[in-house]
Amino acid sequence: LGMALPLSSEEWCADLTKSAQLAKEYVAKMGDLDRVYRAKAGEAVEAFYEENTVEEGPGRFLCPLSGKRFKGKEFVRKHIDNKHSEQLAAVKERALQDKYLDA
Repeated sequence: LGMALPLSSEEWCADLTKSAQLAKEYVAKMGDLDRVYRAKAGEAVEAFYEENTVEEGPGRFLCPLSGKRFKGKEFVRKHIDNKHSEQLAAVKERALQDKYLDA
């Protein structure tokens, strides 16, 4: 009548062990994907900083996004973090967009 027969304790333990192993493998795979995509996002963000930090001369740096000038590269980076955070987030999001398609 379509009803499953009850499992013996050995069958139940074997099913539980198999399910636990599959879950463990899945978690490991997701951890690997997290590491890969965290690295991709970091590389994309660094590339964005580099693309948007133009050295005009010794001690003179430009943010082409706003046209603002700074005395050091680190100040351009801080400016991008503070004033262009939406664009920075979009770069990071693009780098992460395929993560779950790879899962």
